[in-house]
Amino acid sequence: MNQGRFGRWVLAALLSTTSATAAWAQDTAGEANPDDIVVTAQKRQQSTKDVPATVAVLGEEQLARAGVKDLFQAAVLVPGTTFSRAPDDGLQLTIRGLGTPARTQSFDQSVALFLDGAFLGKGRLYSSAFFDVERIEVIKGTQSTLLGKNTSLGAISIVTKKPGTTTEGYVSGGAELEYGGAFVEAAATLPVSEQFRFRFAGKYSDTRGWVHNERTGGNYPKDRDIGLRGTAVLEPGGGVDATLSYQYSDTRRIGNGYQFVDPQGLLPASLGEGVLDGTKTSFMSQGREGQSVHEIKSHIGNLTINVPLGDNTVTSVTSYAKYDLSFADDFDFGGKNATYFLRGEDYNQFTQELRITSPSDGRFSYIAGLFYFNSDWNSAETQIYDTPLAIPPGTIFQGGFRNDFTQKTETISGFLSTTYKFADTVRLNAGIRYTDETKDATYGRVAIAPITFWNQVVNPPFAKTPLKFQDDFVNGNVSLQVDLSPAVTLYGGYGRGSKTGGFAESAQVLLGNPALPSDAGGSAVLTENADSFELGLKGSALDRALNFELAAFVTKVGNFQDTTFTGSSFDTANVKVRSAGVEANFRARLGGGFRLEGAVTYADAKITAPTPRPVAGAPRWTGNAGILYDHDISSDVALFANAYVRHRSTMYHQRVLSFRSEPWTPVDLTIGLRDTQDRWEVRLAGRNVFNAISADFSGPPADPTLAPSIRADAPSPLRTVRLEGTIRF
Repeated sequence: MNQGRFGRWVLAALLSTTSATAAWAQDTAGEANPDDIVVTAQKRQQSTKDVPATVAVLGEEQLARAGVKDLFQAAVLVPGTTFSRAPDDGLQLTIRGLGTPARTQSFDQSVALFLDGAFLGKGRLYSSAFFDVERIEVIKGTQSTLLGKNTSLGAISIVTKKPGTTTEGYVSGGAELEYGGAFVEAAATLPVSEQFRFRFAGKYSDTRGWVHNERTGGNYPKDRDIGLRGTAVLEPGGGVDATLSYQYSDTRRIGNGYQFVDPQGLLPASLGEGVLDGTKTSFMSQGREGQSVHEIKSHIGNLTINVPLGDNTVTSVTSYAKYDLSFADDFDFGGKNATYFLRGEDYNQFTQELRITSPSDGRFSYIAGLFYFNSDWNSAETQIYDTPLAIPPGTIFQGGFRNDFTQKTETISGFLSTTYKFADTVRLNAGIRYTDETKDATYGRVAIAPITFWNQVVNPPFAKTPLKFQDDFVNGNVSLQVDLSPAVTLYGGYGRGSKTGGFAESAQVLLGNPALPSDAGGSAVLTENADSFELGLKGSALDRALNFELAAFVTKVGNFQDTTFTGSSFDTANVKVRSAGVEANFRARLGGGFRLEGAVTYADAKITAPTPRPVAGAPRWTGNAGILYDHDISSDVALFANAYVRHRSTMYHQRVLSFRSEPWTPVDLTIGLRDTQDRWEVRLAGRNVFNAISADFSGPPADPTLAPSIRADAPSPLRTVRLEGTIRF
């Protein structure tokens, strides 16, 4: 898009909206707004209206009515966000068209994940069991000052339910009617006293997938999730409180949804029809049920303590996380039983944050603190290729090797965020963060017999090589907020964030020296730096019947860490990218029990250098619109229903433009009955009820004997219908 025209469009939209909202702003100052949503995106409780950034919030009711059972399902409810899985569970998570491409696991995500304020440093933890959640906050744009490490392009914060002062809980369960499977979730708060209380929660889910394998007769992927969490809150008095939680998660996935797709009709009949239709023919002997298998067992512990210090509050957040992983992946995607990857990982991390927070009602307020992070990660991946292709002087694409990679990371940060009120209606926010990060790694490769051209020349072995990466940088944010009325706020802001570089454990290392830069045949990758600009308007109108947010944004990233699968190797390189766009969302109470809500994001994301091309996982348009209805049909029973239509435009998955997804527009419907006192609820929830289909992820098969037009695509989730019931006590 022409940048001048883009700027004029954004300015006109904001000016026209400002004029309109000025006419609407007849709200009574100081009156409570029932549609206010309280978030902790800036490490203190605030209304979303007071946060100078775009924050999308998915509450408990919305998550339940949408039938959300994991973070992948939740993310697609937020326009501007895509969340896909590569065949080996590499995450493709983007916000406003930018994120960390799938595959390389030695780098953290540039969209960070927090669980109850604790930073989780590995993408593998994003698939942990998801249950007893109060809300999810999706924070868009650079949030480096307060959220820090690896939030250069945004952050996702999961807030779980905490124990209150009364005995209460729920049991929820149901069945997947379309493909089979069942799930149950339960939680209970047990107060010992008003000062000391517990909450216990658990989840078990075992469901079938939407892709039918003609060879085995099963539907895949099959997902089984087990989750347990215990939370204790102690409030001894004097304003002191402590929250201790521990979560165990065991997630297992058998099979994947990848099938061959061939627009030119050159696919051998033994491999399927070549049409993206949710059917496949595949087999591998190293997994389960003749399919690939992924299993991750994780432990996450968190201790948060708040202690008053005069008018201020000192907060300590201590967390520990670990996981053990075992993967067996079918990478030929067919019935050859020829090309497969076997991977094992173990990871543990420790974080400590200490901060002091001043009251927010004075003219000047601040949050200052220190952050320490330490992690240890070990990975061993065996890649076996057995697809003969004779090229003198030997056979290529036949033979195996194992990549052994270890990495210890240590990070120290100091940060300061301030707010100064020039007047009650004008606030300046400014913050700075200094970070020093060191990575000590080793990388080695061993050839596995038979010795071939493939594992000697194309992927040469090399001894375990010590590698060291160190970088320090200054990040920060600055924004100005102006209240145009008691109900409407205009803000503008800038943020700079960084995601450290290091060494790619999946790099091909053609010259046998992993210390070389990735574009010179090694594995070294530079730190990426993001500069984000945002101008927004948020507030309410029409006597608070309408709540809205509008924003225009531009993000530029230098040394963006881009990874793509070429069909024979994983290529990681530093490139320059840019994303520019606008977004809007609204919630409206229409009367008569009806509510209307919707959101849309336009993000034009591009790799600008060295070769202009689209960014992976970056649709230009995403959006949703929903209508919700609640009606008391008697003094004891209420009817509720909602209908959502979502849309995602075309997006690409690899640097090669042939790997693209067509537009996808699913429709979700929910209907149910509930007790007017919220003691029970039953609902029927259908996602993608009309079976809209598009590729959720696309890439080349690791088989050079197939025609170049053939792709391995995973269809987006097809129709699921869940019957669920909840009893509260």
